[in-house]
Amino acid sequence: MDPPLPCHPPSNWLKLFSSQTLSHMYTPTILKFSNYLPTKMEQTECSETSAYKIQTPGNYPKENIQRTKSTQILPYADDVAIMSRSKNALKDTFSNIEKEARRRGLLVNENKTKYMQVERAVHNDEHLCCGQHKFEHVKEISYLGSQMNQTNSISSEIQARIFSGNRCYYAYGKLMKSRALNGSSKLKIYKSLIRPVVTYGCEAWTLTNRDEQHLRISERRILRKIFGPVQNKDGSWRIRMNYELNELMGNADIVRFIKSKRIAWLGHVMRMDDKRTPKRILEWKPIGTRTRGRPQKRGTAGIEEDLQIMGVRRWRKQCEERAEWKKITEKAKTHSGL
Repeated sequence: MDPPLPCHPPSNWLKLFSSQTLSHMYTPTILKFSNYLPTKMEQTECSETSAYKIQTPGNYPKENIQRTKSTQILPYADDVAIMSRSKNALKDTFSNIEKEARRRGLLVNENKTKYMQVERAVHNDEHLCCGQHKFEHVKEISYLGSQMNQTNSISSEIQARIFSGNRCYYAYGKLMKSRALNGSSKLKIYKSLIRPVVTYGCEAWTLTNRDEQHLRISERRILRKIFGPVQNKDGSWRIRMNYELNELMGNADIVRFIKSKRIAWLGHVMRMDDKRTPKRILEWKPIGTRTRGRPQKRGTAGIEEDLQIMGVRRWRKQCEERAEWKKITEKAKTHSGL
């Protein structure tokens, strides 16, 4: 065995999030290493699972998703996601990574370690025990700026994004209420500073009618404060109606903006090489049998419905042309049917 590498005391603890997906037969686990983690990781095989042997110097491998029969390891920057089909495979993979991490002076902080089990039915599971560690079981976690929950629903992520957008608006409250700025300037502030907070990661969202309604309500609340009330002929004041706000925005509301971003991202992924990870995930077909009940709506199905409403035919061929696909994306921002 190689001698332990010299390492400074870590500034942060080793952080682990984990979850088990029964409906799709995977268990995501996320490991966050300290800043002193060496940069090159060499894969070492151990039975059906895989671990990464940490070495230095070097760079991360180009293929960040490691596929095995029972476990997948997804390193991103200083976060490592471990997805496994069973708890036993998850424990074995974690033990292998912890063993290599201890050699470099990295430890596990149980207070920052979470375990989540993803499936259709929500229930309270026991905490996960890995050797001497006991990791808390949670119903939702935050990873890479996105909210992940136990039922794999995007609605909680959208609600969290709306809440963050409201906080951002009130952070610029004095500026948005200032009479020195006209409505056009305030609208530019909203589009450049507040709306990006709400729509972060929207390219992968699968919207329901309720989600669209919540997004539009949140935007209208801000727009009414930007443009102010309207004075009637009798001298009374009233708030602006929905159609009036839609006219001021030129039909470009937040839901149509999100759908245009999804269309743009779909074309970007379709133009990728077949070996690229996003393209392989997009065209991946689940194996196994579905559980009883209505299947969840897929993201590509929603985008195909939007393209059909816009009258786009044979979109797989059209997305190969960047210029043509960009025109479709711009058209989606103001299309009244979306």
